[in-house]
Amino acid sequence: MPLRIVEVHPSSKKDFSRFIKFPLSLYSESSYYVPHLLYERKNFFNFQKNPFFQHATVEYYLALSSRGEVLGRISAHIDWNYVKFQEKKVGFFGFFDSSDSAEVASALLETACDFHRKRGMKRVLGPMNFTTNDELGVLIKGFDDFPSIMTPYNYPYYGVLIEKCGFVKVKDLYAYHYDYNGTIPLVIQRITERVKNRSRVYLRSLEMKNFASDIKLVKKIYNSAWGKNWGFVPLTDSEIEYFAYNLKPIIDPSLALFAYVGNQPVGFLLALPDYNLILKDLKGRLLPFGFVKLLWRRQKIDRIRVIVMGIIEGYRGIGIESAMLEEIYRVGPLKGYFKGEASWILEDNAIPNRMIARVAGDPYKIYRIYGKKL
Repeated sequence: MPLRIVEVHPSSKKDFSRFIKFPLSLYSESSYYVPHLLYERKNFFNFQKNPFFQHATVEYYLALSSRGEVLGRISAHIDWNYVKFQEKKVGFFGFFDSSDSAEVASALLETACDFHRKRGMKRVLGPMNFTTNDELGVLIKGFDDFPSIMTPYNYPYYGVLIEKCGFVKVKDLYAYHYDYNGTIPLVIQRITERVKNRSRVYLRSLEMKNFASDIKLVKKIYNSAWGKNWGFVPLTDSEIEYFAYNLKPIIDPSLALFAYVGNQPVGFLLALPDYNLILKDLKGRLLPFGFVKLLWRRQKIDRIRVIVMGIIEGYRGIGIESAMLEEIYRVGPLKGYFKGEASWILEDNAIPNRMIARVAGDPYKIYRIYGKKL
């Protein structure tokens, strides 16, 4: 199949529009793919609006047929904050989408590898869109369900294509599903009761009237609690604010919890209403009628995603995680949320995997990060 790889310049509105919109055509026959809102994607990829670009080098590529038809896309990017923090010359690929063609996938991935070779990187990881704080991984289990908010979806052939190009598994990420059956799981109740009796633990919800100060507290907890996690890179002040104010319109403050021991803030949990359940048929557009549909359907959202849960070192394993989950179990149904997903969790993060598996069983979705030495 004759094809060519072209670099996409953000200044080219036509080419960049094709880069953003390619998944809409690729997944047009999929029953489960949920497209991003196009205006959100344009802002996300905007060098002036997304603070990620303040510390990154990024290029985008399209695979085109001889007739100019888009067959695939990919990004190659270096997060210089990651290189400095992890002290590793590692680059990334992301936003990988391809037709079911080994030739297309190979051309895209090799282009990304060349990008990193020229800049002195020793290894490539991906997919990451752009970091572990964003969407990441290739779905390898759980293709028969809608992706939760801020998680990717892909065809089953993606992993096969990537492995054919010499990439190997680096890390799996787990997602767990649970249903509320009218009672809080007994194991969570027992652990929570024990920790509250033994420690001065209390929880409070995020306060929208003090949103700015609470976001500063989130940053303090987040960069401390996740500091030793695989793939972690600290968020800058600008990035925390960017994420927070983009999510603010959909945050339910009763599902955003701070945990304290005495006066010390030691943990944070954020669960989001799963807007993906009502976004699918908007095809990425809010106009002319998408915004009205969105407002009308909000009350039909019955699933949440626990997207962030972390405890700072020194306070883990004593039951604070259970206390926060118990509060979500208690509050969620009162707000009409009877289903939930906890994701993603590193496969070797033993404590949360063991705890969640006791109430949710085996992971119902698995995402995989691949790597290749250069």
